[in-house]
Amino acid sequence: MFTMFNTVVESVRENMKAFFANIIAIFLLAIIPICIVVYGYFNFNINAALFTKDTNSIAGSPFYYGMLSNLGAVFWACAAAICFLGSNVVLFDEAIKTFFTWSFLFSSLLLFDDLFLLHEQILPVYLGISEVVWFGIYVLAMLVYIVKYRMILIRGPYLYFLLSVFFFGMSILIDIIPFEVKGEIIIEDGFKFLGIIYWMAFFYKLFMVQLRKS
Repeated sequence: MFTMFNTVVESVRENMKAFFANIIAIFLLAIIPICIVVYGYFNFNINAALFTKDTNSIAGSPFYYGMLSNLGAVFWACAAAICFLGSNVVLFDEAIKTFFTWSFLFSSLLLFDDLFLLHEQILPVYLGISEVVWFGIYVLAMLVYIVKYRMILIRGPYLYFLLSVFFFGMSILIDIIPFEVKGEIIIEDGFKFLGIIYWMAFFYKLFMVQLRKS
């Protein structure tokens, strides 16, 4: 009986250690952006509201400004969340979990690119990296990604992935080629939004397929 009691106590103790470790890790992760706000406010005298409030609220713009961009960020986040879950499902084999891990990192990069204008402002203005170079890096990364995980892609719901790549490619092509046509921005960003939707749909379908197999 004492042995059983000691086992229960030890189990509770280990669970509490893991619980508090997770609580601290989540807190540290969440405190980073808050520290950036504090640093900007006290060191550069930047109004804290510029960090914390919605862009349209700050600018006094109508709610529909940036609608497609905001929806795109939501679906990027959905794709990243699905991949994060897939990388942590114990029942999935290691190859699939590794694939989901890299897909999570790639989706997160694309999400942050959209949210914080990496290729539009930060890279060209502050780091001197042109959009063309950055797009080239994206294309190279995508090719490496496809070659490395081709078997998983082929065995999965690959049509969603192919549609995603096609729409992204069309969006990039329209952005790079120097020509102007009425409604060009609608075509470019429309293709990009469709690419995001099919990107998210691919990972959702693949996740569900793997879940059923497990």
